[in-house]
Amino acid sequence: MNVSESVPYHVLPWFAAYGLAALFMFGAMFLAVGSACSDLKDSQSMVMPLMMFIILPVFVWLPVIKEPTGSFATWMSFFPTFTPLLMLVRLASPVTIPAWQPWVGLAGVVMATAVSVWAAGRIFRVGILMQGKPPRLTELLRWALRG
Repeated sequence: MNVSESVPYHVLPWFAAYGLAALFMFGAMFLAVGSACSDLKDSQSMVMPLMMFIILPVFVWLPVIKEPTGSFATWMSFFPTFTPLLMLVRLASPVTIPAWQPWVGLAGVVMATAVSVWAAGRIFRVGILMQGKPPRLTELLRWALRG
């Protein structure tokens, strides 16, 4: 079928780097919620805001595909939770984006991953010992900041 010509092989290293960083970033966020909730019903209400960070980039794919070098696509691809999906879409487009943008996006995702893992560790330390009442989002933020 000769479809190997349409595969952008230069994107594969970026896919691996962004995929690994996104795995740790989102994994840490879900770990924090999972450790703070003792019941499945409690965790379902806490997971929805986190799922929005994964779902929202799908809604902005079309404008990013139409104009990958535009200001909207550029700024949305620098938002750390949107970067793994949107930067890969921009890199796979036939238009060449500046070489510094994938590196800056990856640095932002790595920094967001470090903050997510740090905050998840603090929430885990407090949340794993809590039993009974379900935590609110403000309590999770307080646990992340104060430990």
